[in-house]
Amino acid sequence: MSSLVCVFLAFIGNAFSQIQPDKQAAAYMWSPDMQKSLLALGQYMDKFVLGKNEVCKNKYWLEPISFVILEQLEFPPDKPNPTKGAWTFRYRFDRCGESVIYNALFKTNNEGSPTVFHLPPGTTKTSPQLMQDLNPSLFIAATTRNGEMKDCKTVIVTNTIVSKEHHSLKIEEQTFDGVWEESWSMKTCSGSFTVDFCFIPERTGGTTYTQSKCEPTKIATARWINRKMK
Repeated sequence: MSSLVCVFLAFIGNAFSQIQPDKQAAAYMWSPDMQKSLLALGQYMDKFVLGKNEVCKNKYWLEPISFVILEQLEFPPDKPNPTKGAWTFRYRFDRCGESVIYNALFKTNNEGSPTVFHLPPGTTKTSPQLMQDLNPSLFIAATTRNGEMKDCKTVIVTNTIVSKEHHSLKIEEQTFDGVWEESWSMKTCSGSFTVDFCFIPERTGGTTYTQSKCEPTKIATARWINRKMK
């Protein structure tokens, strides 16, 4: 499979974020039709992302973990599906005696059921926009890893974990709150590897990152380089 899992739509950048949906939206998100979409997405991810070609003889089990509304859902009285809205859905996917955490992005359309997109698996705390911002770093990391295999275009995120929870960190003369670390597992032509990221919430809004653990010296150097490039 020659693709990058984390490819997103531009509308996410200016998204509205809401943790708790109303009762109608919550019921719709876990309706039988949405569960079928999540099941199909999980089977797709198993095959094309994790490379599992095994068909489980036992039943598949889905368990919701969390969701975030990115764009408020609107439900016309004469249609079964919302005609406006976007949200992410994190769920546990059990099959063949194993569990994995998958993430989905839903975007409504006027043709019927919402369109579902696959996000990187795992427990990442990054938003869809921040995931998109990581794309260049992921491609560069894979290219470096592949060495002479310059024609390789396979860059797949197979898992994400939070390696260090939110904490405060002093960088130069500033103290940043809410800094956290993640480790992203990748698959490319030369094999599997991991990439460390440090995420730094900015006081002016938004979140920047460095491709490293959250070490003050590395972050200060990366931030200086970024300032020089702007």
